[in-house]
Amino acid sequence: MQEILQTKFDDNIQKISKKRATGYSQKLNLVVLSGDTGIGKTTSIKEFANKKGFEFITIYCDESDAANLLVINLNNAINIIQTKEKRYGVVLLLDNINKADNKLLKIIAQYRNNTIHTSMRLAKTKNGKTSSLEYVNLEVHCDNIPENIFIVGEQRS
Repeated sequence: MQEILQTKFDDNIQKISKKRATGYSQKLNLVVLSGDTGIGKTTSIKEFANKKGFEFITIYCDESDAANLLVINLNNAINIIQTKEKRYGVVLLLDNINKADNKLLKIIAQYRNNTIHTSMRLAKTKNGKTSSLEYVNLEVHCDNIPENIFIVGEQRS
């Protein structure tokens, strides 16, 4: 599994570099590991992230806010890479990707197209009280995904 992850990651870097150099865009790889529970899918992905020195984040696709969590994590990673730390990287594991809703699938499609343009409305507590929420809009716009962001899906067969 490690070899597949590394090959697809390297291929994505080449596609991102080619888009930067020529403007020509190819679909990024979205690796989906499938198999029974306990065969080492998650462990392999964690080991890959550790070898790269990347942060590892799991998003559970069967949760109702999975799309929002993906957008927030993509936004954070893009901002860190673009403003602070070029070597920062993240592997985002989409667990139970086969249960992804349409909103999440649209964001995944944008990632594969090497661009993210989305917005979402977030509720946050006012003064720490859940009874008084205020809403903020989060806009994410990135025409070239940083090469240190790698999304991997996992599904149980």
